[in-house]
Amino acid sequence: MTAPGSTLSELPAGRRRPGVVRWLVPVGAAAALALAFALADGPGEPHAYASWSPTPQPVEAKPLATAEKACLDNLRDDLARMAKDVADQRPTTDPDTMRTVVAEKRGGFLFLAMSAPDGSTQQCFFTTSDPATVNGVTGGLATASSAAPVALKDGQIEAWGGGKSSGPEGTYSFTTGRLGPGVRAVTIRTQGRDVNATVNAGNFAAWWPSTPTPADAPSPGETYDLTLADGRVVRNAPNVATSGRQPTGGR
Repeated sequence: MTAPGSTLSELPAGRRRPGVVRWLVPVGAAAALALAFALADGPGEPHAYASWSPTPQPVEAKPLATAEKACLDNLRDDLARMAKDVADQRPTTDPDTMRTVVAEKRGGFLFLAMSAPDGSTQQCFFTTSDPATVNGVTGGLATASSAAPVALKDGQIEAWGGGKSSGPEGTYSFTTGRLGPGVRAVTIRTQGRDVNATVNAGNFAAWWPSTPTPADAPSPGETYDLTLADGRVVRNAPNVATSGRQPTGGR
């Protein structure tokens, strides 16, 4: 699912950039951790990512630092290329303002989500055996006309789901987003899976094995169950990125 009115700007794949896709964040688009898209490449064998787990593990400090450097180097390279190739909507992203908001390990793979104050995002995918090599990268880049992120209210979720990319063992799906105060856990339900997201300081992210789909195919639906600080669970919480509604109820 791509945010309404967003402009896809695909870059050629190169070293450390299999299946690279970037896009510019347009006027009025929600500046979430990531906008979503679909890629049709990648083998997507049923046994791919066999070590994946629905419950994430934290990433140790040393591989995290290595992965962060590789992810930012990748972004700097792409920004330099886009400064030459994209004249009408040149990104204003400052890579020095990017910070890791979520880092998680599932089986033999690492997923890193970064964001900047202007709403620019960067997500990188690695194997645990080589956190210096980016195996999948996605992101949304702000321009001078992009809207700044808006603070969420208590119990809200802003999720950009339906994202797919190609990694070392085929296609994987991912969701990233922001959370309002009082949300301590997120369970993503999609394609018969229950995926426990990593939650950190008002941000969340998760990834899971998937299969390739045509770029124009509708993305599988996702629903979000939120566990609040007081222990209540909000089932099928409204996603303010798409509905603008307020979360209600809980049990």
